[in-house]
Amino acid sequence: SLNATQSSDEDGREWIDALEDDGVQAAEAVEGSHDTDRLRDWLIAAMQALNPRERYIVAERKLRDAGRTLESLGEELGLSKERVRQLEAAAFAKMRKNLEAQSREVRHFLV
Repeated sequence: SLNATQSSDEDGREWIDALEDDGVQAAEAVEGSHDTDRLRDWLIAAMQALNPRERYIVAERKLRDAGRTLESLGEELGLSKERVRQLEAAAFAKMRKNLEAQSREVRHFLV
């Protein structure tokens, strides 16, 4: 029986006390997965608010495994690396504004 004591010691621990409650961990995993899905949806919507050049810069710099350098993007786009940096910063500001406009829920992810 799981309610039997584990040993003859006086601590009184039962076998059932040694079982781990996976329910809490499973609930936290589901909640985390739901948060991840919502955040992904919000980020996709924010990316769609960018113009194609801004979207390309953000994707190449931040969404690739090995993000591209400002210099390599500048060469490809015919811009200085400083201009690419400015466009990237403006794109992130636009994304942040879009996310904040979507929902108050987003704000705790942005802090």
